[in-house]
Amino acid sequence: GAYTLNLDAQVRHDAYSDTKKPTTPKYNVRWQPFDQQLTVRASWSTGFRAPKLYDLFGPVSQAFTSTASYQGYDAAGKTTVTFAGQGHTQSGANGALGPSTAENFSGGFVYSPRHLKGLAFTVDYFHVNQYNVVGTLGATNIIASVEQLGPASPYASKVRLAPLGAANDPKWFTQGAAITASGQISALGLDSTYVSDTKINLGGTKTDGADVRIGYTKAIASL
Repeated sequence: GAYTLNLDAQVRHDAYSDTKKPTTPKYNVRWQPFDQQLTVRASWSTGFRAPKLYDLFGPVSQAFTSTASYQGYDAAGKTTVTFAGQGHTQSGANGALGPSTAENFSGGFVYSPRHLKGLAFTVDYFHVNQYNVVGTLGATNIIASVEQLGPASPYASKVRLAPLGAANDPKWFTQGAAITASGQISALGLDSTYVSDTKINLGGTKTDGADVRIGYTKAIASL
């Protein structure tokens, strides 16, 4: 059951001054159970990508959100009137970004029958999971969610409310009042709404696929 068996293990360690210090392994297996006609192979590894310096330490800008219409809600979460306007937004780099990581797997086999020399049948499967990809949520998405769900919104910490008349004061991005109920944005007005939409470790991607190949090679006499 083991005509040929190859096991390979690798490990890599990186040291960064501004993020985690990852150790990423990789394992490979190549197995021919009976002879050279059938080869089974598989590989598993983890990946690591540190955030870009520009994403960590680049500029942070303050501007206005795009003009949009939102559905208003009261403190009980019931629908009220539609309101529109522009809020204040802060975007750009984020020094607290973490790394993006990944898990990778691939496996398959190659079958080359002895009685049909030159024929090869190959099947490979691959699976990639990437986590904590850097991106932005979009200020309009944050406002819509926080207006409806209040502190239950996953983005509630990204919105601050300033007192009336305190518009255009950058300190309210950090010192403003936190959201405590649904409907506060529509009640106070977008002019006093401050949204932090800097880059964050937003989400992930998952990729699965398979490759199938049938090839035949035949030598012919040269002219």
